[in-house]
Amino acid sequence: MSRQRPNLRMTIQKEPEPELVPPRNLDSSTTIQIADRTFEIDADSLEKICDLGRGAYGIVEKMRHEQTGTVMAVKRITATVNRKEQKRLLMDLDISMRSSDCPYTVHFYGALFREGDVWICMEVMDTSLDKFYPKVFKNNLIMEESVLGKVCYNFDLYVKQFVNAFS
Repeated sequence: MSRQRPNLRMTIQKEPEPELVPPRNLDSSTTIQIADRTFEIDADSLEKICDLGRGAYGIVEKMRHEQTGTVMAVKRITATVNRKEQKRLLMDLDISMRSSDCPYTVHFYGALFREGDVWICMEVMDTSLDKFYPKVFKNNLIMEESVLGKVCYNFDLYVKQFVNAFS
């Protein structure tokens, strides 16, 4: 003998996700401060020198600002309709902007929008640990404990300042 199951249906309504809005109006130009001077720049005033690296959703290029001769790293992130990647892009931009006052991070100059890409302009570093360590290892050298200690100490200070800024 079989019992017939009741025909129950549940409808679950999802709340619409809030629209992602950039933290500030991005335009094809931006105002940057280099030392004690302020400049209006656009993508056309930046000359590419070389590629510095590639990431999951962007490229970092070394560029020179023609008017000042300032060399900077420009992270170019392709704006996308993919919600997850757009959220990452906005988080990257927000973190860059918020951490610009931290003495333990590279300086954030500004951001602009060009042909579907967001360009984040920042101070360029001489190297990074992920590039430096293999060179040390390849040449059978060691990283002195005092150097590693300074890196760890400054990273710890950065994390503490970063947590305080976002809490």
